[in-house]
Amino acid sequence: MMRRLLVATLISASCSAAAGPRLSALIIDGMNNHDWAAGTRAIQTILEGSGRFTVTISTWPAKPDFRPYDVVIDNFNGGHTDAGTRWPREVEQALETYVRGGGGLVVFHAANNAFLNWPEFNNMIGLGWRDKTSAKALPSALAARWSMCRKAKA
Repeated sequence: MMRRLLVATLISASCSAAAGPRLSALIIDGMNNHDWAAGTRAIQTILEGSGRFTVTISTWPAKPDFRPYDVVIDNFNGGHTDAGTRWPREVEQALETYVRGGGGLVVFHAANNAFLNWPEFNNMIGLGWRDKTSAKALPSALAARWSMCRKAKA
């Protein structure tokens, strides 16, 4: 049994390593209503552990250059109110250009709370944790889903 497990592990590792060139990932963090440092470490560990990614971390207030990366992983949440922390406009525009040009963007967990008043960000993420009056409000979607679940159980 142990020999089979070892063989399966080695085959899996060799397939993973032989799957092609590593992708470059940039994690952006530095502020969040959750433990962003632990979240970033977990993301980095998972990606690098796969053997498929090289990971760079850019911690706020650093101004990242998105262009050299295959994927940007957003773990930044400056707050989901009008007073929430925004990136400098040139950084926002650089991310917009990166995504418009085909760059990958993954918004991790509470990072979808950020940038309430940045319309392009709201378009990029599709659905965020917003006030119920927003057209792209996750609380409204959750409330509707919860209501449907309660009715189905009754």
